[in-house]
Amino acid sequence: MTLRGESHGRRKSKIEWYDATWNPITGCTPVSEGCRNCYAARMVNRFPKLHGTYPEGTPLADFAVPFGMLQFHDRHLDQPLRWKRPRRIFVGSMTDIFHENVPEEWIGAVLAAITNYSQHAFLILTKRPERMRKVMTADYLRISRTDTWPIRNLCLGVSVETQKTADERIPLLLQTPAAKRFASVEPCIGAVDLRNIALPLWREKEANDSTWPPVRIDALSGHVKGPDDLMDDRLDWIICGGETGPGARPMHPDWVRGLRDQCKATNTPFFFKQWGKWPDGVSHGPNAKDGAYAMARVGKKAASCLLDGQEHKEFPVIING
Repeated sequence: MTLRGESHGRRKSKIEWYDATWNPITGCTPVSEGCRNCYAARMVNRFPKLHGTYPEGTPLADFAVPFGMLQFHDRHLDQPLRWKRPRRIFVGSMTDIFHENVPEEWIGAVLAAITNYSQHAFLILTKRPERMRKVMTADYLRISRTDTWPIRNLCLGVSVETQKTADERIPLLLQTPAAKRFASVEPCIGAVDLRNIALPLWREKEANDSTWPPVRIDALSGHVKGPDDLMDDRLDWIICGGETGPGARPMHPDWVRGLRDQCKATNTPFFFKQWGKWPDGVSHGPNAKDGAYAMARVGKKAASCLLDGQEHKEFPVIING
């Protein structure tokens, strides 16, 4: 049965920053404000079979499995094998692969499949980079037919929505071995400065010495603002988008311009997905006063994806070697 919206795998996607979705795991639980209007949970409420129902013969057979109860669909592990043309595949659009309730065996099976489908480029986003950093080490999981590490056709990313979540998640991503790294600022519900990311105190001398200067990093250039030899990695791609669906919160145009300009200054690919349900150019409305923005909800299609009259649809080269 084919349902509208997301599925366990879609050969073509309407979202332009990836070509297909692949969901061998589904289900998730909220972890921050960016989860308030979760698209995946909303889709499962409309189409329960996207996540699953209780098995026939059980007292709950007529009911959908709650979205917070994670499900492993091992029959879908070989789905990318049937896609012969190379694609950018978003893994886990209906979950967080590194959710604390996802068993390591599930993660290992997904990563092993990725190494075996080298014709594709895979993208994984998480809001739980602390577990990602733990799992994505060369010696932690025996997953692959190859000794290549990090996995050359896998791009790891974090989803952030505010400066606070950027400060929390991006340093952990930068400490995680990856062929490429990216940040998705969606839904963007606050200004984010990627040039001034606060690093957590994970070094012993910082933790034991309160006089040690605070360390901040430009995540787009990899430049450390503080002690030397702390960080030599950077973000390779930035995606930005507004919130959609019921209760969507507006995104200030200057937040998007700020990210665009930061990326331009460091030659970092920038992909602006869409405004959500709120339009660009709102400062010219009849209710605008003293430069304030008078925003009106117009819907996703009408809001478009133009920033100052231009599209920004840039991609990194994901597969190395």
